Amino acid sequence: MPSQRTSNILNILAIICATWYIVFGWVWAWYINVMFVFPFAIIGFFLWLAGRKAERKGLSRTAGIMLIVGTATSFGALLFYAVSRS
Repeated sequence: MPSQRTSNILNILAIICATWYIVFGWVWAWYINVMFVFPFAIIGFFLWLAGRKAERKGLSRTAGIMLIVGTATSFGALLFYAVSRS
């Protein structure tokens, strides 16, 4: 079981990855999203899973919500591009 400090560091790294995912998750031109954004989302998800055992749940909750927002933004943009091109 990771220590409190390790859990906080993992959650902060997950928040950094989730921020990248939110900022660039809507870029579906030439499927750049798949190569440059989704790896950060997957890494952030696993960091968030590893850091969920923290006593203070604020960072963990923030990272989880940010990953969900990034996913909604990314797939919303994909849906928009798919509908607008047809």
